[in-house]
Amino acid sequence: MESALKTATEAFEELRSLPSRALGDLYAPVRTDSPLNVILDQWYAAEDSVERCVALHSLAAEGLKRLEETDERRSRFARTEQSYTLGQIQNFDGTDFEALVAWLAYRDEMKVQRARGGKNDRGADVIAETPDGRRVVAQCKHSSKGSKHTVTSTNVQTFNGTARPEHQADIPVMVTNGTFSEPAREFARDHAIHLIGSQELERWATWGDSLYEVVGVPVPSPASPSD
Repeated sequence: MESALKTATEAFEELRSLPSRALGDLYAPVRTDSPLNVILDQWYAAEDSVERCVALHSLAAEGLKRLEETDERRSRFARTEQSYTLGQIQNFDGTDFEALVAWLAYRDEMKVQRARGGKNDRGADVIAETPDGRRVVAQCKHSSKGSKHTVTSTNVQTFNGTARPEHQADIPVMVTNGTFSEPAREFARDHAIHLIGSQELERWATWGDSLYEVVGVPVPSPASPSD
């Protein structure tokens, strides 16, 4: 208590001397270890903490609002005829699955150039072009086992060998209603191959997220209005 009283008294004396100091020697240095400076430093530190808390609260509120808006949009989309559940997709055959991927690209406002693979497709089942000219090349791996089916690293390596060299892919994508093994995911990360497994496919086909959101690539910029 005595120490606090002494500090407060010294601070008061420092404050009381400010007018005369300002009128007298305006540029006289103030001791950095003075009680007043200690209190001011503590005040500024507290003020900064409050400002940071307010900023973090604002960011959290904005993030929560965006999440709520996203959930509402997804819920609306899931009630439309454009939504396909994983259960429905599991009952597709390989050709239907390729057609679905092509349709999803079309839904995302891409120009579909190939909607089905074949004997000489060289690993490209679906080819599409984004509004800003990026080339999307997709290989589709459907299984009636659904999420119990695992796509291996060998499959991803084979696709990597043709996606860019043969098809000039800007966005090479492997799509399955199953899952990818961890070695497959590691290889894909090392070679910038985008993987869409059952979880990502649900976002794309069931909830209506765009391919750009699902695989984390830039959304095309809006076209500039013509003169």
